[in-house]
Amino acid sequence: MIIRKYGLLLRRLTEEDIDLVRIHRNSPNIAQHMFYQNTISPEMQKNWFLSVNNPENYFFVIESEGKKVGLISGKNINFKERSIESGIFIWAEACLNSAVPATASLILMDLCFSFLEIKKMQVTIKKSNLRVIQYLRDLGYQVLLDLPEEDKQVYFLSPDDYFFKAVKLKKSIAWI
Repeated sequence: MIIRKYGLLLRRLTEEDIDLVRIHRNSPNIAQHMFYQNTISPEMQKNWFLSVNNPENYFFVIESEGKKVGLISGKNINFKERSIESGIFIWAEACLNSAVPATASLILMDLCFSFLEIKKMQVTIKKSNLRVIQYLRDLGYQVLLDLPEEDKQVYFLSPDDYFFKAVKLKKSIAWI
């Protein structure tokens, strides 16, 4: 599956991409924000890929200007409750302070809320990750659970909140 929108390309993760993703996921600047802190081996990555390469999980490599710059996901879809967990990491430093993360998120949220008819998108982050907290608020997410003893917060996004915020966000990237 390939989605082209707003100047980005989201391409479903394939086995050929998993080593690139693993190398970046293991880098200190990304790993520090993850709950799992151990180094991921090639065998662990392959087993993970085999477990998520199914209709309940959408992992996409983000491409900007022909370069692979990050990974975004909608995973663990609960079709009965119409819920999904989301996540993103950008490894290309030049894209961190650009429109790429928000744009990729808008594409994924369009897919989830419009095509998959998701009713609740959820993300779990380290409470100490202040940059992502602001990013989530900008996208319309609200705190669902605050677990300070675990340095964890769970945020959620409803379709109504998304569609309200999306109008403004899409206008800001319309020039792309």
